[in-house]
Amino acid sequence: MSGQALYRTFRPLDFDAVVGQDHIVRTLRQAVISRQVGHAYLFSGTRGTGKTTLAKILARAVNCPDEANGNPCNVCRTCRGILNGSLLDVLELDAASNNSVDTIRRLCDEVVYVPAVARYKVYIIDEAHMLSTGAFNALLKTLEEPPAHVIFILATTDPQRLPATIISRCQRFNFHRIPVQLIFTHLEYICRNTGIAYTPEALLTIAKLAAGAMRDAISLLDQCRVSYPDGFTHEDVLSLTGMVHDDFMANFICALLNNDLTAVLRLIDTLMVAGHEPQRFVQDLVRSFRDCLISRFSADLDNLLTETSLRSDQAMAIARQTHPDLLLYWIRALSALQTELRQAAEARITLETQLIRHMAAQPPELLPRSPVTCPTVVAATTSSADSVLIKPTVPTTAPEHAAEPEPEPEPVPEPEPEPEPQPVPEPKPASEPEPEPKPEPEPEPVPEPEPEPTPEPTTIHRKMLAACDELGHGMLSFFTSTAKPSIDGNEFRLKISNSNAMGMLNESANLKILQYCLDQATDSAGFNLRIIEPDKNTDKASNLTTPTEPTPPPPASAPNDSTDWRDKARKLLEEHDMELEPPDPIG
Repeated sequence: MSGQALYRTFRPLDFDAVVGQDHIVRTLRQAVISRQVGHAYLFSGTRGTGKTTLAKILARAVNCPDEANGNPCNVCRTCRGILNGSLLDVLELDAASNNSVDTIRRLCDEVVYVPAVARYKVYIIDEAHMLSTGAFNALLKTLEEPPAHVIFILATTDPQRLPATIISRCQRFNFHRIPVQLIFTHLEYICRNTGIAYTPEALLTIAKLAAGAMRDAISLLDQCRVSYPDGFTHEDVLSLTGMVHDDFMANFICALLNNDLTAVLRLIDTLMVAGHEPQRFVQDLVRSFRDCLISRFSADLDNLLTETSLRSDQAMAIARQTHPDLLLYWIRALSALQTELRQAAEARITLETQLIRHMAAQPPELLPRSPVTCPTVVAATTSSADSVLIKPTVPTTAPEHAAEPEPEPEPVPEPEPEPEPQPVPEPKPASEPEPEPKPEPEPEPVPEPEPEPTPEPTTIHRKMLAACDELGHGMLSFFTSTAKPSIDGNEFRLKISNSNAMGMLNESANLKILQYCLDQATDSAGFNLRIIEPDKNTDKASNLTTPTEPTPPPPASAPNDSTDWRDKARKLLEEHDMELEPPDPIG
């Protein structure tokens, strides 16, 4: 498998894949379908419940040209640009590290510009409660009256720290903690698709430890996958998270209720030698006492019990033998001990001394008359269906034919005696040859389909200019309207007639806009735009006629015809006593 974390691999890409937030998904989906998207949203809730994930899905859905039932297609140019972070029209800002007023002022200065490619400019501000007071004041006016092409999405885990003026300008959505059963079902789906071996009891433990955060559950599953590649169980999850075994927790609770100081100190020593954190152990101990108290008054244990090291049968057995007020006494005492351990320099000493003090202060009338006993682990528990290791197989392409087993070698038969030779029969007369069949006529060749006609460059150019005008880029449409279009393979060339516009057209942002308009004009046929600079001598050459081929000059050695005939005439006149030059009429 790749090195990408599981929570990123299985992050939802559309509204249908979001788990446990149906009340928010329904509203956002309907807003996308009806084209009634708000200008500002506030997503609040605990960590790992899908705030940033839904913000990114909404950003793709409002900008996707091929959305279906409110879901983005995730394959078009816009969706892919948002997914890989290359589309500048969708900006994700971490307010924890960009909380200054200068950052928000720059953002407010940029919102006035129309989007380059997408339909909306979407600003996702994560951990919005970390913005400074000056940053909130700078954002206030823009958030109240943003341009029509801008959407703000604020995500926070602490909405109480946001000013009321900010909250009142947003549509607020409260993200709920995801139920344990939904987390368990989603973890099973991940295990089936990745081939992770697990026990149902272990997945249920992870789902309860996540406390409603899906990302925490998937991260813990990823950690178990790496730590136990052959499969993990309930005990493996407890060991990985620093929690003690259920039998250890049951023995410790019984020692406290029985006022057995020796057993308590011995168990604390075992706890520290094993490397467990006292603060985490006391937290688990408080929850275990709480489960014992709930088990005494409620039979619906599966939905009410938290995930602790104590099993439900152990909690019920301890609760039946203990007074409820004694359980309440230890819940209050251990809750106070949790606060002291956070500031303690020596955690072990604080744990031991405070437990000794609270054990001595137990009301005598609440102590059990007979020692509280810990239920033993029955053998059937380990062989139950929840403890069986499940090893799912990742579906792969099966071979066309399975390999057949090689046949076993047959025993070599014993040689039989050779039979006597039989007389050779006389050859029969050869029969007349059958007439040859007439050759079948050859099938007529199927004509090859004619290739699809290449679209006319002028038609594409005209549609491209119309797309530029629709996006509001009239300047780009003006400078490319006089260009001469041509097609060379998968290149769509525009020969610009104005050389002064080359600098502006070759800018990266303008090239992206023109390429997007070309894709719209050709229905994403795969043409690459190329801007060609005009030839400097083109205008001069266009006004001249086409020159004819020059005649070759006569060879240098050819005699001069005019000199030759003059010499012949002079000789002829001299023979007849005649002068070459005519007489002067004046003389």
